Amino acid sequence: MSEYPRSFVILLWALVALAVLLTLPVIAWRTFDGDEFEHVHGGWCVYHGQVPYRDYFDNHTPLLHFVLAGLFPLFGEDIPALFAARAMMALLCLVVLAATHGLAKRVCDRQTAALAVLLLAFATVFFAKGIEVRPDSAALALGLLAQVCLVRAMTSSHRAWCCLSGLAIGGSLMFAQKYVFMYIGLSLAALLPIVHVRNASDARTRIGLAAVFFAASVVPTLLTLFWFSANGAVDDFMKQNFGFNVSYTNVISPPYRHLRDSVSESPFVWGAGVAGIGLSVWQLRGGVRDASGHVVLLLCTLVPMAGMLFAPVYRQYLLQFMPLLAIHAAIVLRKILAPMFVTLPGDGTRGAGVAGYVLVVGGVAALLASAVSNAVWPTSFILDDRNLALVVCGLAAILMARSWLSRLGTLGAGLVVMAVVYHPLVQSGLLIGVLASNPGHAYSNAQQVADIRHVMSITAPADVVLDGWSGASVFRPHAYYYHSINREMRANLSTEALSKRVVEAMRERKCKAIVYDAEIAALPSEVQEFVHAHYRPTSYRSRYATIYVVRSDDGCPFVANARMENG
Repeated sequence: MSEYPRSFVILLWALVALAVLLTLPVIAWRTFDGDEFEHVHGGWCVYHGQVPYRDYFDNHTPLLHFVLAGLFPLFGEDIPALFAARAMMALLCLVVLAATHGLAKRVCDRQTAALAVLLLAFATVFFAKGIEVRPDSAALALGLLAQVCLVRAMTSSHRAWCCLSGLAIGGSLMFAQKYVFMYIGLSLAALLPIVHVRNASDARTRIGLAAVFFAASVVPTLLTLFWFSANGAVDDFMKQNFGFNVSYTNVISPPYRHLRDSVSESPFVWGAGVAGIGLSVWQLRGGVRDASGHVVLLLCTLVPMAGMLFAPVYRQYLLQFMPLLAIHAAIVLRKILAPMFVTLPGDGTRGAGVAGYVLVVGGVAALLASAVSNAVWPTSFILDDRNLALVVCGLAAILMARSWLSRLGTLGAGLVVMAVVYHPLVQSGLLIGVLASNPGHAYSNAQQVADIRHVMSITAPADVVLDGWSGASVFRPHAYYYHSINREMRANLSTEALSKRVVEAMRERKCKAIVYDAEIAALPSEVQEFVHAHYRPTSYRSRYATIYVVRSDDGCPFVANARMENG
């Protein structure tokens, strides 16, 4: 296909830069998710010499906590470390964008790669969850690098690339075990060429490459197990990473809700992405020998998607395949835009036209679905920017296929691209406007930061605090092994663990303060009686919780020398 004019390339990368810039105030101002406090606290625990799983609960593989522990010598045990952790996640998002570009360029071409980066940068879920302090961004970055290396290995037959691919996906698993689905996709991609070899020599080469990949992929896990074995916690590692997660009950997210929401937020990425997947499958009908890159791309997209059928689906889980879906969507968008820069013979314009009809049908279906679900006339949704991109791109493709718009060049292509990114731009602008004009808004983290500072002001660094899910005690030792006692955790713990053991932990660890949020209020009556008998509320007011401190005159064995707040 044709090369894009320089002006159009500048437009694409300017829009990507705009997406990144719009994320910066969100990093600084947007409210923290409870999971972010959980992971930062885990890093703080490791920094203080605690061993994950043995000394505090976690059901993720541990590498993120070891990485976060390195922030505290640089930023201190205070608010700056919290924002430094978010900044680290934002940098990893940039690595993901770069890896997406590298993968798309190697599998397709530079133009498709640029479009893929644009689509990913404006896929709402990408920066929304990618900037949060979670293991997902690091795991995704390593997973994409593993795909790039495997594609290079399959095209060059160099074992070093297979080794790097295995190490990268193995490291990804030590950040987040959910990336086992991507690992399965990569494994199938490494094995599939063996089935299509033409001679014994080729078979030995392919088997050798696969063997190196699998051998390297287990190295990060073996090193992790060795460390936990040396610290007497390998049983705890296995229990929480496998036993707990296998029996885990999800009571928060209705099945497929986040998939549905993502389709609603980014209909073009999903609509064109699914069309691109179908196109790739059709093109592979003749065999996989000379299309190894597309095989890796397809398997690493479809297997994680299928994995959503077997695992509780949280919004951040979608990150695992969103970059790949963006590449598939870019393949379709590339075909739509191509006639604007050169008149393609027969099949090229026909393919763009077919893609256009698919997108128009999808856009109209989305409009009708929106109308039905909201009980209003379809005409009220003709200008719905979420669905407009599908319709505009589809109509443009149909018209270009008939050579009616093939001479518009950069202007026409720019209009199509702006239709694609319009909705995310509007949403980002609205969010930033709210955060900038109203620090007290529920989307702002100002209250959370104030709560953390207050807890730190009334407790000493070694004072133990009981917290439900507010995160206000992120830089203090937690009273209970399960430092998050939210609704999901309560559904997976016994009544004894939520009553008798909580009280025992508060006594044994000499709990000095309680962040009494809705999650603590939902604990059994034994805990409520103990709290109200031995602790008193302070005058501090927060949207999220009431801060309690231990009474000075109740005769409890851990009262002596407690730091108290006057009032």
